[in-house]
Amino acid sequence: MGKTKRTTEGHMDKLNLAGDETVLKRIPRVIMSGGRYEAVLTSQRLILAERDTGEVKEAFPYSAISLAVSGYNSIREPTLRILVTPASGEQRTLELVFVHQPGGLNVQGLEFCSDILREHGVAVQKTGTGQAAGIVPRSMAISPSMQGGDSSRPGAPTPRLPIRGSGAIIDQLPPESSPGGSWLYAIGALIVIVLIIAAGTSLAGQGSGHSPAGDTPQPTAPVVVLTAVQTFPVAVTPYIPVTTQEAVTPATLPTEISIPPNGFFLRITYVGKYQGSLKARGWTTVVNNTGPSLIQIPTEETLLEGAIEKGDGSGDRMDVEMFNGGVLVWKESTAKPRGTIDLHIDIGKAIISQPQPTLTPAPPTPVPTPDAALILHPVPASGVWVRIAYAGNFTGTLSSNGMAREVSGSAVQLYQLPIASGQVDGYITKGDGSARILVTEVYKDGTRLSVASTTRPDGVAEFHTMV
Repeated sequence: MGKTKRTTEGHMDKLNLAGDETVLKRIPRVIMSGGRYEAVLTSQRLILAERDTGEVKEAFPYSAISLAVSGYNSIREPTLRILVTPASGEQRTLELVFVHQPGGLNVQGLEFCSDILREHGVAVQKTGTGQAAGIVPRSMAISPSMQGGDSSRPGAPTPRLPIRGSGAIIDQLPPESSPGGSWLYAIGALIVIVLIIAAGTSLAGQGSGHSPAGDTPQPTAPVVVLTAVQTFPVAVTPYIPVTTQEAVTPATLPTEISIPPNGFFLRITYVGKYQGSLKARGWTTVVNNTGPSLIQIPTEETLLEGAIEKGDGSGDRMDVEMFNGGVLVWKESTAKPRGTIDLHIDIGKAIISQPQPTLTPAPPTPVPTPDAALILHPVPASGVWVRIAYAGNFTGTLSSNGMAREVSGSAVQLYQLPIASGQVDGYITKGDGSARILVTEVYKDGTRLSVASTTRPDGVAEFHTMV
């Protein structure tokens, strides 16, 4: 039996779970923006709590998560980028890094997180496995010609060619591929020829001896032995300077924010930092932002006053616009360094151009049912019970009140837990590679509180239920 994951109760009381909300998965080692967090996926939302204190840092209902993209960062750690669109309409992008754990538990955590998001209607994309890539060994960076001893490349073994002279063999190297190798070789060949001529003349003088008296000695012609010298053409590659042109980055333009069709909205468009304040009939707000922003004016039939000032000395233009019912009713601009726009706008009745849509409740999520071939035992009407149904073998762990219990069996099994209130945790693993469904149910006093299931081969059904 493989290792079984165990989860402590930790800071569950700080999660503020709703009455009908149950914990589906807890991932204890997650990094976001340099901070250490625990990711908790419930039946209704994604919660990010500080790992040390348990304080909830972020919490998003699944309906606010429009996209999740899984992948790997530069050091091969699994990541999940989440695009969140809360009710306020301001989109945010969060990146969760699943820190390395033995046995690939961080990769399993990413897969569990992606599956749960997908099961709750979130679009999940996958950019790559990140497993095939790796550091290339230095030996693999050598070119095939260098590994095979290609003599046409610099640094390869060079053949030695013999030059024959007067009774001697002189080893001569062919020219290197450097620009000066050709004339050096020519000088060496010329010296060899001169030595051969000198040696031939000396031998001819010794063999002639003294001539008889009265005879005029005849000059002896020197014997010259010429040896063919093999030459190699030298390919000279001209130097061509490479000019690198620096890429010109265009100025960043502000992104225009769309205007809602109902009520008064003030839009500020500027690439830099700005600050100021607004007030109208007892309502006051401080403005301190960078880039485009949209401010709702929660009043009507009054005078809106205030000032917006550029926070830098650039000559970029800053626009301040007022909209009513999605229509532009007032606009001022300035391009002066640290310029200021004063607002004295008489606003009238708020215009409602588009009625608020009626929200249609999402259809209820179907509850997994055990294999129809199994005979389900009735659950007792009192106490806390866990019922496991699988048409095969299973193993796992049930935990409550800080105590863990190992379980194993097949078909339908009932387990009573010694707890009156608190959290019940369970990890049940299928014992084969089939696609049949394994279902776990938690009951208290005859009422079913939670259901967890899996159809994956060798899959795990996990639950964390408050009873």
